[in-house]
Amino acid sequence: DSVLTKLLQNSLGGNSRTIMVAALSPADINYEETLSTLRYADRAKQIKNKAVINESPTDRLIRMLKEENERLKKQLLGGGGAAGLDDTGAGGGGSGGGSGGGTAGLSPEEIEEMRRAMEAEIRAQLEANAKQLQSGGNNWDEMQKQAQRELQAEEEERERQQRKLETTPHFVNLNEDPLLSGVVFHFLEKPATTVGKADPAAEPDISLSGLSIRKEHAVITIKDKSKKMIVLALGSSVAKVKVNGVTVADPTELRHLDRVLFGSNHLYVFKNPLHPQHRSDGTPDVVSYDFAQEEIARGKGYTTNVHGLTPDQLRAQEQVLELLPLVSEANAISEELNKGRSFEIALLSGLSNGQNNTAAAASAAIGSSKNGAAAAKNSSTEVMVRMKNLLNGNEYLWSRNKFMDRRFQFQDMYQSWSESEGPVAERFVGPPKTEKDPFFDPVQDLMIGSANVFLQSLAYGLDFADTVTVTGLRGEEQGTLSVQVQPCHADGTPFGEDDYVDEPSDLVGKPFTLCITLQTLDVHKARFCKGLRCEYQFYGQAAKTCTPTVRGLSVTFQHTQRFTLPQLTPAAMEWFETGSLGIQVWAVQEETASDPKLAQLTTSEIKRLQAPRTGTSTTDLINRSPAASARARGKGKGSGGGGGGAGGGVARVCGCGCGCGYGCGCCFRRLERRSTVAVRLVSMGSMRLFALTALVVAVGLMMMALTVMLFGLALLYMGPVLVPMVTAVLEVGVGWCSRVRCIQQLRGQGRRWHVSPQQRRWWRGRR
Repeated sequence: DSVLTKLLQNSLGGNSRTIMVAALSPADINYEETLSTLRYADRAKQIKNKAVINESPTDRLIRMLKEENERLKKQLLGGGGAAGLDDTGAGGGGSGGGSGGGTAGLSPEEIEEMRRAMEAEIRAQLEANAKQLQSGGNNWDEMQKQAQRELQAEEEERERQQRKLETTPHFVNLNEDPLLSGVVFHFLEKPATTVGKADPAAEPDISLSGLSIRKEHAVITIKDKSKKMIVLALGSSVAKVKVNGVTVADPTELRHLDRVLFGSNHLYVFKNPLHPQHRSDGTPDVVSYDFAQEEIARGKGYTTNVHGLTPDQLRAQEQVLELLPLVSEANAISEELNKGRSFEIALLSGLSNGQNNTAAAASAAIGSSKNGAAAAKNSSTEVMVRMKNLLNGNEYLWSRNKFMDRRFQFQDMYQSWSESEGPVAERFVGPPKTEKDPFFDPVQDLMIGSANVFLQSLAYGLDFADTVTVTGLRGEEQGTLSVQVQPCHADGTPFGEDDYVDEPSDLVGKPFTLCITLQTLDVHKARFCKGLRCEYQFYGQAAKTCTPTVRGLSVTFQHTQRFTLPQLTPAAMEWFETGSLGIQVWAVQEETASDPKLAQLTTSEIKRLQAPRTGTSTTDLINRSPAASARARGKGKGSGGGGGGAGGGVARVCGCGCGCGYGCGCCFRRLERRSTVAVRLVSMGSMRLFALTALVVAVGLMMMALTVMLFGLALLYMGPVLVPMVTAVLEVGVGWCSRVRCIQQLRGQGRRWHVSPQQRRWWRGRR
């Protein structure tokens, strides 16, 4: 289904002779692209074309008859068949010594009779060819007239189609290739139009094929005669339909230029020419394929706003938007073939992947402190695809290129399955068991998250000891890790109080030694108990440092590693102040047996059983990454938190409001100096909560306004009755107030209040 294949379809499988040149790159960084190109070329060269001349049958017949007539005329002018007989006889005699010729033993009368017979046959053949040529000419004229009639019929059909487009609600397809968009139309001419997969027993009005299309997929109903109220309802509980990027569960009204996605890849625009102003909010005048895909991405929780994003974030966002439909397609194929696999997009930050340290070290090696700091801040984010085995919970991280290669294999398998029947088709169904299945991947260790240790304290010669959070690829907390970073002398002796400095510049140009100790690791998920280890890459180190693998959920490493910088460069000091040490946490995975209960369910049923995950925007995921956290902390300087050193003892609650949770001293210094401003991005969940709150407030105000209006109407119509009642109540109230004041005055004078019988009768009357 690639654009390249569609552009070359006439050359790859048509009536042509094709030469394909595969352009490869010798660079090792383009290994994946080279492999993909070679695989495509290998598949393309297996196509065998048999090229023939593009010629109509009538033209070919006329050409053959004319050639035969010319040959027969030459034969007649040359003496007919007898001359040939004579030549044959002579030739035979010449070569065979006067014997064995074609006319050997024949009399002249017999030879003359054979000549007349062949001439008569040739003349009869010429007359037959002439008649056939004449009839062929008549047929050609008839074919021209037939072609004119067909052309006129096509013109009338186009005019009728145009009239329908202006008077009938319909769907128009959207495709990634602009030339293929707007070429498929489905008209809603019936009061109820059914959408589904082709079925001989019950043919739907709109027949679709492909992934995630059910036999009874959807029903579109026209509710009124003006064709303004058109409602789409699901035809099956497992059918997948999205309108304007939102999954449809209940009957939904369709409006002009609404975007409708049937299944996984049937994307259409609904057009109602009778009511063009009846549109949904946010609908543009021209709907494109890119707009529809961005809308689907927003429906899944990804943001498409490009304002305020760094180049790295823009690149990651473009790749995420590109992979979203491909991941949906892979999930649909997995459900169709019951592979028990699910796919989702994952973002791996460059800081947690070790790119920050490597880039900074490379820049420092050439003596550029500014470039080193820039490399530390602009570490790239890698967009990956996470594949999960729904039967035993194992997870696999695929690179973008690996997923693209596997996607082509997914499509080949699905195509083979759809074209097969019986036992042959059953071979493609079920969980993968061998490497020949593209859904199969050998079990491998999984990086469950990363912990970031901020090293601002090292710039002042202070130690750092704290329990940091292990953050997963989705931004969720996976566990905690106890870390200690201790500056020391060359012999390993920790720094004392006299070794602390007030300015980081005092350490620049001097040797610097520190010890990193990883003490304990606690993870939350029980399935990671088969083994845990940590990996990290210190500044300037080419290889990663690994801890031993320990089984359990709460493990103790007691791993200590000493690192020495022969000369503390300004680039290294910049990394201490603004960077962080990314520690990856890896879990051992084993190929365990599938859950017997889950093995009895289909892939789609297992997905419905699992709790849905809330969507997270691309910006939120990137900003939750360790690289973004380091950038958000800015260039603040300060001492490290977490006791252990004489200058430690800083509270673990961060005071600057950045939310780091590490209690770093730099946060308190930035709070005092007020040199930075904390910037927070509102997540999609907060926006939804704000929208819900605004809706509740609006409803409350409407209810209050309605109450005031009803009260005003009551006063208007009940005024003659209410006014005397209110007047009487006010008089009684005034009287009681006067009585209370009188009692207070008497009590204030120390007198006992006495009411006479006349006063009692008067008060009774007032009441």
